Amino acid sequence: MSGPIHRGKSTVEGEKEEVKEEEGRERASAKVSAGVVIKLLAFTLAMVLMPISSYFVSLKYVFVGRTTYAAGCAAIVANGVLLAYIVAALLEDRADQQAQKKTQ
Repeated sequence: MSGPIHRGKSTVEGEKEEVKEEEGRERASAKVSAGVVIKLLAFTLAMVLMPISSYFVSLKYVFVGRTTYAAGCAAIVANGVLLAYIVAALLEDRADQQAQKKTQ
């Protein structure tokens, strides 16, 4: 007699509710994923464009002809973009944790 335990609902109704809960979680995850993807694309573009442009701008206007200094400037800019991404990810994670606490 090891069948499913009935607690006021049939097994089919219980399974329907589980499916609805999973769909709700997937929708919420999809909404978050869109924002995360957009942020990732923005930081990817920044990581590609900012160091290269800072290299050529600093080579032409700041460190006229000194490629080593211009490359150092580009490396500093790349590290700045990386640091900004890490800070944004931490702030987003902290906001998500606070939102979860409010819903509980």
